[in-house]
Amino acid sequence: MYQLILQENLAEVISYQDPAFMIRAYQGDLDDYVNHSVPAHWHSEVELIYLIEGTAVYHVNAQQFVLHKGDGLLINSDRLHYGYSPDNSNFVYSILQFRPDFVQCKPIRQNYLNRMIGDSRMDAALITPDDPQQIAFLENLANLICLNLARPKDYQLSTIADFYRLLQQMVELGLIRETPMTDSGDSPVPALQHMLTYIQNHYAEPIRLADIAASGAMCRSKCCSLFRSVLQQSPLEFTQNFRIQKSIALLRDTDMSISEIAEACGFNNASYYVECFHRIVGQPPKKYQTMLKSGNRE
Repeated sequence: MYQLILQENLAEVISYQDPAFMIRAYQGDLDDYVNHSVPAHWHSEVELIYLIEGTAVYHVNAQQFVLHKGDGLLINSDRLHYGYSPDNSNFVYSILQFRPDFVQCKPIRQNYLNRMIGDSRMDAALITPDDPQQIAFLENLANLICLNLARPKDYQLSTIADFYRLLQQMVELGLIRETPMTDSGDSPVPALQHMLTYIQNHYAEPIRLADIAASGAMCRSKCCSLFRSVLQQSPLEFTQNFRIQKSIALLRDTDMSISEIAEACGFNNASYYVECFHRIVGQPPKKYQTMLKSGNRE
């Protein structure tokens, strides 16, 4: 099971088996995550998702993408993203992630990869098997993922060859534009990141809507609108969901009582915590804790 490890600002902690070869692949499914939802996060890596089974909805910054079996999704560097199933069922996916510095050739990194990363119009792109160019891209992506999962002898040489072909295919598909549009500086995402960091740092304390909005230097109505447009939930709903996620770690890793966990995660009392937990997770915290510790979570 793949475990998403997030820092306080929702940046994913990504590790590489070989720190000098900063590309990796993994496979996962939605059953790995509480409430069948991949939590909102970002990272400096460019991410390529290949959907193996099911249907997935991904939000990247303020854009929404629906993936079906065999589709791919490119998520650009430092873009806030999260995913879920439209009908609360499972989906299976594989992922390829690479650091921009993986491209050691400076002219190629500057003229192609950095051009894509700095393109404010290019938060993400859906690739579907609708024409020969997209099919070739998806086949190359699937091959790269399999190569970096199996890691046979000399896989690094094959990875580099296939990866540069992937970059060329990005140009052919228009994912890397000749004239990218640079960020004008009015993107709302940095303000959202500040507000999410505030929630991460203060979730154990009472949090008001006004506090969240102030951390992003905006009024409450604009704050609510931004959360709704990017995260599909209100600031206080996000706060409550985040507190529940934090409480799950305590249920799993400690012997704290329900009352102690409720207080540590910012809930006014244990009964309100139990009520919220049951509504969001689908069962009481004590039952969920038993399943976690027995390894039988469904």
